[in-house]
Amino acid sequence: MEKDAYTVLKDICNRACHERHACANGYKQMLASGNVSQMMATWRSNWEDIVESKYADIIRTELPRIYPDLKEEMNKAGIYLNECPENAPSFVRVIITDCVHVVHIYDYAQGFVLGEANVVAHGHSQVYNEKFNADITLCDHAYGNIKTGSAKALDHSTLKNYSEQ
Repeated sequence: MEKDAYTVLKDICNRACHERHACANGYKQMLASGNVSQMMATWRSNWEDIVESKYADIIRTELPRIYPDLKEEMNKAGIYLNECPENAPSFVRVIITDCVHVVHIYDYAQGFVLGEANVVAHGHSQVYNEKFNADITLCDHAYGNIKTGSAKALDHSTLKNYSEQ
C-alpha cells in the first residue's frame, strides 16, 4: 500500500530529526503533528533548524518529490516551494531548492535558498542564502542576506554579508 503524501512528509521529518539529533521540543511537536497544517506550524516554530541544519539538506532533496501532493495545504499555511504568490504578505515563506526556472519572490515574502537556483526578489521581499551557489537579484526595496553564490542589488534594495568572489 502506497503511503499518502503527509505520511511520507512525516517520515522524512522523523528521519531528519534523528539524523541531526533535533531538540526534544521540536521532535515532540513534529510527532504530535496530525496533518500538514500542524506540521507547517511546527516548521515555523523551528524555522532555523528547517533552513540551516542537516534538516535543510533532507528537505532540499526530499520535499520537491512530494510537494505537488502537499502544495495546497502547505500554501494555505503560507509555505511554498520554488514559487511565490504575487501578492505575498509577510508570513509567506518560500523554500528554494535546486531548480531550473527563475524563482520570483514578491511583496513581503521571505525566501530561503536551499539549493542552486536563480532568484529574483521584488517589492519588500527578503532572501537569505547561507551556503548555496545561487544567483540572486534584488529589485525595488528587497533585502538580501547573501553569504555565498552571486548577488546584485538594483534600485533601492539592500545587500548584506556579500563579498564578490
